[in-house]
Amino acid sequence: MNSLAIKLREFELSAPPSGRQTESTAKSTARLPANSLLKSEDAEAEPKDVVNSVAAAQKSKLAGRPRSEKSRQSILVAAYELLMTINARELTIEAVAKHAGVGKTTIYRWWANKVALILDAVTEHMNAAPAAIDLSQPEESLVRQMERFAKICLGHNGRIMAGVLAESQGSAEMKLLFEEKFMAHHREILSSILGAGVASGAFPSALDIPMSCNMIYGSLFFHLMTVGDDLNREFVDQWIVNALKIMHV
Repeated sequence: MNSLAIKLREFELSAPPSGRQTESTAKSTARLPANSLLKSEDAEAEPKDVVNSVAAAQKSKLAGRPRSEKSRQSILVAAYELLMTINARELTIEAVAKHAGVGKTTIYRWWANKVALILDAVTEHMNAAPAAIDLSQPEESLVRQMERFAKICLGHNGRIMAGVLAESQGSAEMKLLFEEKFMAHHREILSSILGAGVASGAFPSALDIPMSCNMIYGSLFFHLMTVGDDLNREFVDQWIVNALKIMHV
């Protein structure tokens, strides 16, 4: 048997023989396909397989995104539900993972630490729409913004945020996170109102705007963290009245 016939035996492919053939050739070529471009076909098959694999991977990735978002929402709900029964210091990533039915690694894909998770869980639950700001009426806008901030911090939400603030005191990174995720938006609104009041003459020209923001918001958090009582209508009214007094000193 010649070397060509030996090589042909190595192909485990079958195809019906055509034309007159010798017995030896028939045995050898019975395993050949109808065309003789085996190497060319094999070379073309690999890229097709690669393209199909990439397409399948992309399809799988796209299909997985809704599930990931569903897991994220489950984690946020689980964290908030746990915070209804325990404080921010007692909350653990392990407990949230167990309550949400996910692994801890899933939580860490979304949040770097516990404080970041709590802030997202609480602020998403609040879903408080920004108050309309009429800079031509700075006093009215100031009252409206303070009412809005008090509403956000009413009841259990206020205790949670005070707990998060306390929890973040040991880490500069967590304090910055608290500022960026929660306070920055409110500070910006209040600063714009006070700035408009100064510009219009409604508030004193020498008003220290950053200090005034700290005094207004800080007094509310001080109440939550030291007195321990939830905010009530009497406190909120006095808080607003005294803020207005400061604006006219």
